[in-house]
Amino acid sequence: MNQRNTNCHEFTNCKSAGFTLVEIIFVVFFSTIIAGLMWSILSAGRDAWHTADTKIEIQDNLRLGMNRMVKELQGASSIDAISDNFLEFTASGNTVEYSIVNNRLIRTVAGSPKILANNINSVQFTLFGEDALEINLSGGKTTVLRRELNFNLTSRVVLRN
Repeated sequence: MNQRNTNCHEFTNCKSAGFTLVEIIFVVFFSTIIAGLMWSILSAGRDAWHTADTKIEIQDNLRLGMNRMVKELQGASSIDAISDNFLEFTASGNTVEYSIVNNRLIRTVAGSPKILANNINSVQFTLFGEDALEINLSGGKTTVLRRELNFNLTSRVVLRN
């Protein structure tokens, strides 16, 4: 009687039941390449997310500060003092000052300062005639990945006296 090995299949050789060293090296090599490609794709997505998040934060701060200044300047009766990073004017009988201190846009009324926006690098006020003012607000921030992002926002205001 002919005995048959029950662990062997009809199409395989019973002596080659495991993987060879070449097969294992081949699988490890290609798995490493695929993992590296997946890592680079995921890293690019993470970098884009951090950059977009920082851009939104800077632009929101610029827009918030600019909108407040424009709204208040439209009702101003006079501009009392002006320089690159400082503006003093009279609105509704109050003396209002805008300035940049430690990368913050500060609004001061009656000696009481209030922070309007953060990450503001500079503000430049340019007077055109007696009733028109141009405001150039510049802001920036370094992302988590140490990439510097900067934006500018410019607006013209006509005083309504």
